[in-house]
Amino acid sequence: IYSPCYYGELQYDIKLAAGLDGLCAVRYPRGCEKEDPGLDYTGDFTVLNGSGKKAIVTYGRLFSDALEAKEQVPDINIVKLNKIFPLSDKLVETLKNYNEIHFFEEGIKSGGIGELCASALLEKGYNGIYRIHAVDNKFVPTATVTAAIKDCGLDTDSMISAVKNNE
Repeated sequence: IYSPCYYGELQYDIKLAAGLDGLCAVRYPRGCEKEDPGLDYTGDFTVLNGSGKKAIVTYGRLFSDALEAKEQVPDINIVKLNKIFPLSDKLVETLKNYNEIHFFEEGIKSGGIGELCASALLEKGYNGIYRIHAVDNKFVPTATVTAAIKDCGLDTDSMISAVKNNE
């Protein structure tokens, strides 16, 4: 399962998916019209390094919010998942290097990619702080995309607060 952030990445993922054998899905939610910063999205994940030992892990539309959060908290590392399922062993090994991980996901917390990632980390002996920020298994009322993301605590300000305050 691929979850691109930008139109260019969407085109890349569709071409990639068309050439694969077996089932494949490309998830592209509305509201991803922000400018592509020109990152490499050819691997399973992309890391934007900061100077600290904290990371935000995210994918899809929320990646743009993580980039904005990084502007205000430059020591944070951002791990952008290009392929959200299955998770690669290399991703898990990379994440084990962080003392604190905040997984932001625009989806249901229970049974989501954040929980899958947490399970994989635990199996590999991770003992740092791991927080999943996702839709807390509730109905999300009809609203604009921006309002719904803010209400669920997945916007830029929520990311900054979570990282700064270990929430």
